[in-house]
Amino acid sequence: MKKWSMILGAVVLAGGILGACSEKETTKQSTDKPAEEPAEEPEQDTQVEQEEEGTTEQPASETETETEQPADDAPEANKETTEGKDEANKQPAEQTQPAKAVEAKGIFNGVGDPHTVEIAVNGQPQSFQVAPGSEIMKKFDKMSEGTEITFTYKKEGEQLILQELKSEGAKQPETGTAVEAKGIFNGMADPHTVEIEVNGQPQSFQVAPESETMKKFDTLKEGTEIAFTYKKEGEQLILQELK
Repeated sequence: MKKWSMILGAVVLAGGILGACSEKETTKQSTDKPAEEPAEEPEQDTQVEQEEEGTTEQPASETETETEQPADDAPEANKETTEGKDEANKQPAEQTQPAKAVEAKGIFNGVGDPHTVEIAVNGQPQSFQVAPGSEIMKKFDKMSEGTEITFTYKKEGEQLILQELKSEGAKQPETGTAVEAKGIFNGMADPHTVEIEVNGQPQSFQVAPESETMKKFDTLKEGTEIAFTYKKEGEQLILQELK
């Protein structure tokens, strides 16, 4: 009996020791577990920070790319703007250049309308614009057709603007009337035409071919001053006599 009591006591003691060890291990496991879990949290924080850094850097590179594109286009825009300004500055300079006045001589053919006169220059009739009611137009109103004149004009676009009437010469002869004149012999244009400068205006005169007058012109030097008579027949000047 005493032996069984000792055996039972030993079993109870062993059970108590085993229970104590089991509680100690359970307490240790419960204490170690929270210590391991916080150790894993920094890795997650690191990954979050890396993801946040990656997310932050990516828009930064895109922003830089988008910002650089307008910077490349800016010089071209400035260049186009500068070229446009240069062209705009050139145009007024070309438009503001004044037309040069030209001096000419011709034969007054008449007044076309209150602001237009016709003058034959080098045998070619041309229309010239004159300010209506001006002193120049008043002179033309009183002038006889066929009068030789000296004047200045400017070309503006397609129009010839008469600026000044400098002098009036003798009236040209009427058809069939013989006129005496003096001039400078300029040479022969063809076998029946000679050119003579009368009052500074070169004019062509018709001469009968093979006539005595034409033979004289054949031997005459250019630049010689001559006196002669002629008639006007239509638009032609017919030389009658070389004096």
